[in-house]
Amino acid sequence: MSSKKEIIFITTNKNKVKEIKDLADSEAKDITIVHLEYDYPELQLEEIEGVAKESVNYIKKKVAIKKPFFIEDSGLFIHALNGFPFLYSHFCLFLTETPVISIDKTQQK
Repeated sequence: MSSKKEIIFITTNKNKVKEIKDLADSEAKDITIVHLEYDYPELQLEEIEGVAKESVNYIKKKVAIKKPFFIEDSGLFIHALNGFPFLYSHFCLFLTETPVISIDKTQQK
């Protein structure tokens, strides 16, 4: 029986860690997810791929990691709002004390 391959998941979000570990446990029996809590800066770029690449490059320079690792980054793109809030969905949550308009209402004309 071969041993499981360890892959490091770098994030400060414990919910993301649980989600990824659960997914690996059910879908990839030969992989173990190891959590590394490290708060790296997320650059505000135009494309999500660029943000992820720059974050990985930053981590490679600042943290001595010898095993494979990954990060997860995402954005919210609402077509009816011309893609807004793009990569800035996290920041939009703090703009108002009242709930944000529902996505369903943005689709109405």
